[in-house]
Amino acid sequence: MEQVEAKSLSQLLGGIPVLEEAVTAIIGMIPNCAASVLVTQLYLEGLLSAGALFSGLLCGAGAGLLVLYRENRKTKENLMFTGVLYVTGVAAGMIIRNFGLFSMG
Repeated sequence: MEQVEAKSLSQLLGGIPVLEEAVTAIIGMIPNCAASVLVTQLYLEGLLSAGALFSGLLCGAGAGLLVLYRENRKTKENLMFTGVLYVTGVAAGMIIRNFGLFSMG
C-alpha cells in the first residue's frame, strides 16, 4: 500500500511542471538530515526526478536557517534570504529537469 501511494504521488507531482521541484524544495528546508535522506531515497527508488532531487538538496540549509532566525532579529531580511534560497533551489531543479542533466539510467 505504501509503495502504491508513493508511486501515485510521484506521478501526480511529476505530471505538473514545477510542482515536484517546489514541494521537494520545501521538504529540503526542514532543518534535519532526515529530509535529505527522504529526498535521496525517493530519487534512488525512481519516484523523483533529478531536478526534484537537486531542488530538495539545494534548499537543505540544515540548522543554518534556525540560526539565522535566532541570531538576526530582522524578520523581513530573514524572509528574503529564505525566499532567495527557495527560489534558487526550485529554479536550479527546473534547469536540471528541462535540460535532462544528471538523469538516472
